[in-house]
Amino acid sequence: MVEAVDVGSTGLDLNLMTRRGAAEGRLGIVPVPATLEIAVRETLVAVVVAGQVRVGEDVLDRLDGLQIEGPATVSVSGRGLLAVVRVSAITVVRPP
Repeated sequence: MVEAVDVGSTGLDLNLMTRRGAAEGRLGIVPVPATLEIAVRETLVAVVVAGQVRVGEDVLDRLDGLQIEGPATVSVSGRGLLAVVRVSAITVVRPP
């Protein structure tokens, strides 16, 4: 998906790059409040792109971020939007 913004406004660019064959990644926008499920062998990185959110005792403002290793379940409260990156290791099974 490709989206564009008015060139007269401020933009935010978030890129996700992984090593081919070693990891796979996904990037998406999640409205808050939300519950984030992080799988085994998955790393989640979230950046607040709008609003203010709370994770446990921590309050995160715009452009604050967090990183969580799975497995875990994280409750995010408040109002806003998160850019959520999920990266999972790829297991390669080679024949003996």
